Amino acid sequence: MPFAREVEEFCRGQAASRTAFSGPTTSLAAAGTDAHDAWSAAVPAQDQLRSLQFLAPVLLRFGYEDRSSLDERNRALPGG
Repeated sequence: MPFAREVEEFCRGQAASRTAFSGPTTSLAAAGTDAHDAWSAAVPAQDQLRSLQFLAPVLLRFGYEDRSSLDERNRALPGG
């Protein structure tokens, strides 16, 4: 995906002062099974392990998963 200066400017502006541009969003931590089911439906089974490994640092950083839950999800996936 090519770099977009407009996206960078938006993100820098949001870092300085948040702008309400949408209603409340669902917390993935609170969504639990629903969020996992939606991800499982959107990502083909053969790509789920690679996808989860790619997303793991972000999921950990923002508290959507912890090491234990990621290990559990990895073991449950095909090839995990």
